[in-house]
Amino acid sequence: MISLSASPPKTGWTQDDLEKLLCELDSRDKMRRQQAIDQARALPPEALLQLVDLERQSYTQKTRKAGALSLGVLMMTVAVLYLCYVFHIWDSPTAHALPVAVGAGFAALLWGIIGNRYQPIRARYALIQVLGTIQDLRFLDALFTLLRETEDDSGRSIVRQSLRQALRRLAPQLLDPHQKVISTPEQNRALRMLLSSSFTPYTDMELTLSILKTWEQIGDESVVPVVWRLANAPPATLKMARVRKAARECLSYVQLHVEEAKRTQTLLRPSAAPAETSDLLHPADPAGISVPEQLLRAVEKGPEERRH
Repeated sequence: MISLSASPPKTGWTQDDLEKLLCELDSRDKMRRQQAIDQARALPPEALLQLVDLERQSYTQKTRKAGALSLGVLMMTVAVLYLCYVFHIWDSPTAHALPVAVGAGFAALLWGIIGNRYQPIRARYALIQVLGTIQDLRFLDALFTLLRETEDDSGRSIVRQSLRQALRRLAPQLLDPHQKVISTPEQNRALRMLLSSSFTPYTDMELTLSILKTWEQIGDESVVPVVWRLANAPPATLKMARVRKAARECLSYVQLHVEEAKRTQTLLRPSAAPAETSDLLHPADPAGISVPEQLLRAVEKGPEERRH
């Protein structure tokens, strides 16, 4: 395993350098591709993350091009068949060439579908080999992103398997409730995806039980559906019964964490806005009688009034 703290042999990787390296990772020559993998492993973390972004952009462009090509060939084939039907080309002297043309169209369509489904993924597979040897939680989002992009594609099972193995290598760090590399919500999200997407709960029992034990300390509201599903699963086997028991114990701790978090939010919630200052300066008037704005003052009596 390599460490990101080691000094890379080359510094100052530019955008052009990374694009050239990506082309080498996609090379058909195994030797050149292996040399590119070794160079990618020596990249600093920021440059390696940038290389991942470049590969994702290239991968998306290839997928869109293959899909557009398949759609274009399908539309052309349908158009040719429609024209043949409208103009009765079936009865023309050149009708013998029509099956050849239609066959070529369907062959191109099939090639487009296969290209879209099983397009070359050498660069992605080589990049996953690089990420699979890095023990750094900062690359967690990159691994999950790559896994989501290939999760529903049956033609890339090798890539998904490699991604799952890379995530499994990060599990010891994810199971540490006191790690400070990523935030607690990110840690819970990673453990949730590791439990639900990468492995079934009953395939790797030790991993599942370790995740549940970790959630007893740091579990939040986001993990409740996963734990609840495991806690209420029918115990058809001994493994399922063991997981069910651990999930029920974990669920009680997680619910306590959720309630405590809600109480904390309630205590920290700001009170109602104070009354306006002008309202506080008015005198109280319980009788409902309005107070005149001008104050009354004594008026001096005249001479005639004083004699009386």
